[in-house]
Amino acid sequence: QLYFDFTNATDGYTELGYNMVSTLLPQLDAAGEINNIVVPLSEFENELKPESSVAYNIGSSWQIHKKLLLSVNLFRNDFKNLIDTRVIANKTNGQNVFSYYNVNQSFTQGLETNTTYKPTNRIKLSLGYQLLYAKDKDAITAFKNGEVFARLSPTSPSFELSEDDYFGLFNRSRHMVNFKCFYKISSWKADFNIRGTYRSKYGLFDTNGNSYLDDYDEFVDAYSIWDVAFNKQLFNNYTIGVGVDNLFDFTDTQNISNIPGRLIFGKMNIQL
Repeated sequence: QLYFDFTNATDGYTELGYNMVSTLLPQLDAAGEINNIVVPLSEFENELKPESSVAYNIGSSWQIHKKLLLSVNLFRNDFKNLIDTRVIANKTNGQNVFSYYNVNQSFTQGLETNTTYKPTNRIKLSLGYQLLYAKDKDAITAFKNGEVFARLSPTSPSFELSEDDYFGLFNRSRHMVNFKCFYKISSWKADFNIRGTYRSKYGLFDTNGNSYLDDYDEFVDAYSIWDVAFNKQLFNNYTIGVGVDNLFDFTDTQNISNIPGRLIFGKMNIQL
């Protein structure tokens, strides 16, 4: 987080450690790789402080009947000097430059649920959901005291934001869902599975100049990713598989650099 220097050769995004930004970001800019700088270099003049946290969790599981299992977990994490990731610049190739920063006092809290249903020995279904509130405590105070303003365009007048307008920390979705279905075909010595994930909207950086993520900023739209795979055993020592990750070829090259699009693959495992 201090000295990291990485550029993904395939997707083209860059991650820089906190101490490397002041040196390397101007070099990228001089080389014509930077479209605009989102976070000024002056914000990297101090030290990145170590993070500490206290976590609270309480959960329970219920075996509703032999085919259905439900679990629920409530959590709360209080952070001091949270080390978080944010976009600090946009590149000319449509990707972003990321780095790290401290959030003085913050928290994450919410609930997680997981349900597993196995109607037969051949079929297994699972569904998970997370509700997350991730917020900066200093930001909450600023919004509550009427100290935060926004404007809809660079030329429009600014207006005061209320506490309800504060969305939370960057790169955090309020809702996330995952679904899995496994189907075993015993007569073929094969299995099939389909997996899906859903993520609700989230913001990568402040777009209206008040340093916080509020309801008037620009957000990455909600999206879902679906993967499928088929595996078959051959003889006693061989297993072949084929599959497709990101079945519907979802991409957002401007905002999401780690989803390359549809990936079709095959594999063979040999156990000697």
